[in-house]
Amino acid sequence: MPAGVIVVSMATFALLTRSATCWRSVEVVSDMAHPSKKKQFSVSYAVCLLLELRKAERFERCEREVAQVAADEDGGLDDILTWNAVRVARFLGGRMAARLAGHGLNPIHFGVLAYLAEQEEMTTADIARSVLVTPQSMSPLLDGLEQRGMVRRTGVRARGQRNPVQITAVGREALATVWDIAQATNDLTDAGLTADESTQLNRLLRQVLGATNDTGQLDTRFDASAQMGL
Repeated sequence: MPAGVIVVSMATFALLTRSATCWRSVEVVSDMAHPSKKKQFSVSYAVCLLLELRKAERFERCEREVAQVAADEDGGLDDILTWNAVRVARFLGGRMAARLAGHGLNPIHFGVLAYLAEQEEMTTADIARSVLVTPQSMSPLLDGLEQRGMVRRTGVRARGQRNPVQITAVGREALATVWDIAQATNDLTDAGLTADESTQLNRLLRQVLGATNDTGQLDTRFDASAQMGL
């Protein structure tokens, strides 16, 4: 093939491909078109060949990208549901704690007052189970609320004796003051969720809590004294 034909075809290849990979392919085609190879290639055939090489290159790149995405999504820490739940709980609990702090309460205080507002009275053990803290850490927490006049204990405090706890008028007033603040934390638009998605998340959380409470599996109580601010 005349040298001029090869030069023209390489310029055409450059316009069509604009790829270093395909330029390497041009060298192959040029070599194949050399008279010593005893082959003759038309410009149109060579262009078609390089276009096919270009398609193959894109296909292989796509395969690599898909494989990388699959590798990134498979077996990573973000795939562990419970770990994500822990992280979200820390984030949401911290935000609620920050909003309640101005009223001298934390999320555990809020939970205690809210449960007591629904019951005539509850034992320390019942309250501890409801807010998921140990009975041992619940006693000093109740002491603090009692000193502030928000709850009162009925009966004689003695080891092995039932010592029911009731909410007071002061406690109900404190609960009413922060209720709207707590309710406002349902708005997670700044955390990437719409109002409907926030409602769905709450429904799913309640579904888990309901199922584990019914089967006695909810066994994740912690030390309230170490978790006051969550």
